[in-house]
Amino acid sequence: MKGLNQEFFHIGEDYYKQRHSERIIVEPPAQSSTVRLALIPPGVTAGLPTFGSTIYNTILDENAPIGTILNLPQANVHTQPGDVVTLELMNNNGTFDISPSVVEGQAEFQIRVHDPKMLDYELRKSVTCDIVAKEIGSGNFTAKAKLTVLLNDVNDNYPEFIQEVFEGSVQENALAG
Repeated sequence: MKGLNQEFFHIGEDYYKQRHSERIIVEPPAQSSTVRLALIPPGVTAGLPTFGSTIYNTILDENAPIGTILNLPQANVHTQPGDVVTLELMNNNGTFDISPSVVEGQAEFQIRVHDPKMLDYELRKSVTCDIVAKEIGSGNFTAKAKLTVLLNDVNDNYPEFIQEVFEGSVQENALAG
């Protein structure tokens, strides 16, 4: 402020501003801090990874090609800030891959077809395995979710005809069956 004779000075913990001949107490300069908090609701164990769902179900055409991504709503995993977990598929027989394989904090994951030889509807109607999240570190907490993939039968075994023309006869008054 121009024209006013002002001086600031400090005595002990108080800051003063002198204007003309009166003293006015003013607040000390603003200070700030940043704090990172992790709120843990009741019933949740610190460090325990959690999945968006405990059961994942999807439908996949039999013999789906390598790289086909499974449609999995809520395909995510959450851990405490700073915790790192590995993701893997158990009892999978190499049919699927999961990515990413390492997660810090929280992340979405994808499961893709790796080897389609087990995806034959004529041999099995579904494929199941477990998705496992294992904490890396002192707690070694583990979480599991079940994955069930129902196979959709597609016409992959086309009929073969051994001759070009087939002939047959049916009597006019024949009963059905």
